[in-house]
Amino acid sequence: MKVKKVYKTITKDPPIVNINTPLRDVVNFFIEHPISRSVYVCKEDSYLVGIISAYFVMKSTLILKGINAEKRISVSDMIRLSSAKIASDIMISPPLYVKEEDNLADALIFMVSERIFELPVLDEKGKVIGDLNFLEVIKRLWEL
Repeated sequence: MKVKKVYKTITKDPPIVNINTPLRDVVNFFIEHPISRSVYVCKEDSYLVGIISAYFVMKSTLILKGINAEKRISVSDMIRLSSAKIASDIMISPPLYVKEEDNLADALIFMVSERIFELPVLDEKGKVIGDLNFLEVIKRLWEL
């Protein structure tokens, strides 16, 4: 089974922000869309350049709000995050993604190996056209 058969069953519109979106707006996006575990950072016309995970937003919050952070936050992350202002300052790049023709089971293997809960779905030009949520994958594979 292919990704294109399931990727719009939970999230109808992909969670996209612009590279210049202020961090406060990125945080508000997660609050307003609690099912999203990632936000896709795009240049104009939805070209994917990075991903911001909810986990990374939690780490950023610790540092930016001066909360005593856990020892697992690297010095390089602390330096980078302490001056972060916009989405591109905290995005992970290069971004991970799938395409519509990718095999669904392979997408789940990829998610498990990378410990991520959703992936952007890209068209042949690198534009974000959807969001593949792990629940969509699990539901469909258990139905088979």
